[in-house]
Amino acid sequence: MLNQGILYSKIIKANEITLSHINKDQYFVFSFYTDKEIKSIVFSKKTENNQILQTIKYSDSLSVLHIDSIPRDKTSDEELYVKMYFNMYASSFYFPLPKDFWAIIENKGDRFDSYMIPQQNDPKIVMFGHDYLFTYKLNGDFKNFKFIHNNPIPIPAIKSSDDFQGTAHEHANRNSKFISAIDIANILVSINRIDWDRHIVISKKYVSIFDLKTKTLKIELKKDYENRVGQKLKN
Repeated sequence: MLNQGILYSKIIKANEITLSHINKDQYFVFSFYTDKEIKSIVFSKKTENNQILQTIKYSDSLSVLHIDSIPRDKTSDEELYVKMYFNMYASSFYFPLPKDFWAIIENKGDRFDSYMIPQQNDPKIVMFGHDYLFTYKLNGDFKNFKFIHNNPIPIPAIKSSDDFQGTAHEHANRNSKFISAIDIANILVSINRIDWDRHIVISKKYVSIFDLKTKTLKIELKKDYENRVGQKLKN
């Protein structure tokens, strides 16, 4: 999940860089890995405009490799990505979903998994949660939908005191037993404005500890963590 979280953070950063150069009220940005590069495509929010309006390719370190601002037809893969993106966007008008979100879409062989991740628009907080998994058939038709977290979890980016070491949130009920790749991505995307050193995710049986300084992840049994720190955790 650590490597996946790092990958997701790069896709989100590519989205943010691309979005900063266009009118976000008129256009969408979607980024994905291809041939060891990150490809960002820009397309209109108006479905009748059926072209890719701009393409930017980034290296794995997010340096710009190529910019093409000549409108073009979509590739077959892009056609599917845009179809799923518009379905997610339309869903946000009928259900209490994020209106400003990033989509990360993965081909799982028998389906597409498409993650809806809220954009980090408030510089004073890191938003965890309010994220969802849409599942699509290989032709891009909607198949299923589920929560990843049960609710939005806003956490201040600035620590409250000098002895403050880290932050935490809980995974309960249908949440993952461990920190999610999206949790890690949200931290890494926001890391330049975060003032704390670690983030802990507490579930019924496990504690996940992500160290922001070393970008490492440690997972241990909840009971072992409680014995080690001498503190009983709620969950």
